[in-house]
Amino acid sequence: MNRIKKLLGVFIFALLLLSLPSLASAQRRDDNRDNGFYNAAQLKNAINRLRNDSRDFAKFVDRDLDKSQYNGRNREDNLNQLAKDFRDAASRLASRFGNGRNWNNASSEAQNVIRLGNRVDRAMKRVQLSQNVEDYWQNIDNQLEEISRAYNRRSGWRS
Repeated sequence: MNRIKKLLGVFIFALLLLSLPSLASAQRRDDNRDNGFYNAAQLKNAINRLRNDSRDFAKFVDRDLDKSQYNGRNREDNLNQLAKDFRDAASRLASRFGNGRNWNNASSEAQNVIRLGNRVDRAMKRVQLSQNVEDYWQNIDNQLEEISRAYNRRSGWRS
């Protein structure tokens, strides 16, 4: 009987040791959502690029609108404010995401950036600005797509 207890104890201990790596990797997948496409470092890079590009984008939009037919109109004010709101949201997302240890902390900020990105995208289609602004928006579009896919929005950021 004593021998059976020892064998059972060894068996349970071995089973526990064998299951620890799978438990650890499951926890890592939950924390980082490392699904083979994105990991924390890739997403952090996209978020930081978005933060930087959204700053430049807001400056370029302001400058272009001052030189455009929209200068002094409500449309200029609205688009400038929208670009600034988007810039601020991208900064909050970068701040909330931090080093990427817990993606869930930044989920609501990511959704907010995507929502504002949709608004800016619609507004950009109604005005004609310089190629420089259009190019910056294309970079931002790519980054929003990366962030959207990382947060499992299968239909893309525009939906």
